[in-house]
Amino acid sequence: MVVPARVIRRRLNGLDHQTLPLDAQTLTGFIDVHDDLLYYSVVAWSDNFTGYVIDYGTYPKQIRRVFSKGETGLVTMSRSDQRKDGVIQAGLTALIKELMSTHWYVEGDTVRGSACGASENIAFSKLLIDTGYKPQIVENAIRLAVGRSTVVVPAKGKSIKAVNLPMKEWKRKSGEVHGNHWIESTPPGRARTITVDTNFWKCQVHDAFRLLPGTPGSLTLWGRDSETHRMFSEHMNAEVAKLVESGGNSLYEWQDTPNDNHFFDCIVGSMIAASRLGIKSAEEKIERPKRKRASL
Repeated sequence: MVVPARVIRRRLNGLDHQTLPLDAQTLTGFIDVHDDLLYYSVVAWSDNFTGYVIDYGTYPKQIRRVFSKGETGLVTMSRSDQRKDGVIQAGLTALIKELMSTHWYVEGDTVRGSACGASENIAFSKLLIDTGYKPQIVENAIRLAVGRSTVVVPAKGKSIKAVNLPMKEWKRKSGEVHGNHWIESTPPGRARTITVDTNFWKCQVHDAFRLLPGTPGSLTLWGRDSETHRMFSEHMNAEVAKLVESGGNSLYEWQDTPNDNHFFDCIVGSMIAASRLGIKSAEEKIERPKRKRASL
């Protein structure tokens, strides 16, 4: 089930960093929120759910190429004279603004590093932000960075297990939008939020990395050097998938390990954002045969 890290980091597409291919100009992203660091990813999508990871990183940026979140010597948002919530909100506001204003290049751009001669900037279609830890702080940061927005949206993961009622069987409530293992709703006292079945979508990420580059529905990484993505690929392997059966329901449940999994969460969120935009895999596009009406 889990694609090894050594395989994931070799899923390369040869594109330059921060560059979208010509056939994939829908841009999504995700920000994973923590006290001292924010993790993010940016993915371009074609209309057949083929994904191209064009950027990922942390805020603040790190000098080290490979690191663990808890190790000493990292550049963090922490300030001894500031309260934690204020530091997170300020950092998240700054990162949202930075991502929304970044110039994302399109394959074939002849001029890089300058607005002169570069193609028209591609804007985010959907940027989700983890709201499981600090929902009010996330909502504050979104409002400060972009105002009221349907592009930058809070999202919350939910581990739906084999013993639980599948999300597709949840009772529909007024104002909700139901999608492929996600529901967008407005919780009491909160901003509009996307709740997602993380066990399902983590499987989708690994299924996509299992496919060879060039295969519809695959996920690939920018560049030609697999070592660039060593730490990223290790994050993809930071959880264990266990097949669980209960009451006729069978699914993989993902369990944390002591290792960092933050970029895994980010890619999951970026994929969910694409689904929310209506992008579907080949399997989803297969229509069920319509039932013939009985003759009278």
